[in-house]
Amino acid sequence: RLERIERGRAEVQSMIDGNRSISLECSGEKACDIISAIAIGKDSTLMMNLPNRGQIANLPSEVIVETAGLVNANGVHPVSVGEMPPGILGLTLEHITNQEMIVEAALTGNKKLALQALVNDPLVKNCQDAAKMLDELLQANADYLPQFRL
Repeated sequence: RLERIERGRAEVQSMIDGNRSISLECSGEKACDIISAIAIGKDSTLMMNLPNRGQIANLPSEVIVETAGLVNANGVHPVSVGEMPPGILGLTLEHITNQEMIVEAALTGNKKLALQALVNDPLVKNCQDAAKMLDELLQANADYLPQFRL
C-alpha cells in the first residue's frame, strides 16, 4: 500500500514538473459523472451518499444514506426507495445512534461518551479493551483532538 502511495506521489510530481502529461480521461471516480451531468444537463442516476430527505422513509431525516440520486443541470435530487426492511432496520438504527454519539463526543471532547460509543460497537467485546483502545487512540491523535484535553 505504501509503495502504491509513493508511486502515485511520484506520478503527480512528474506531472507538476511537466515531464508527464495530465490525462483528461475519467478516472472511474463518480465525480466525473456528477460534473458531466450538471454541466451538460443530461439526467444521470448514480448511487450517492446523501442526507436522508425521505428517500428511506423509516430512517431519521438528515442521516447520511447511500441511495440513488438523480443528477442534472438543476443539481442532485435524492430518489425515494421506500422503507428499509424490518430485518435490517434495527441494526441500522443502532449504527446511526452510535455514529451520532461518536460525532457528539468528537465535537465536545466528551471522553465518557466516546467510550460509551466504542463499547456499543458490536465488534468491541469488553469494556477494558475499549477503554485501553480509546486511551491509545486519543494519545496517538492528541495533536488533532485538543478538545479531549489529555
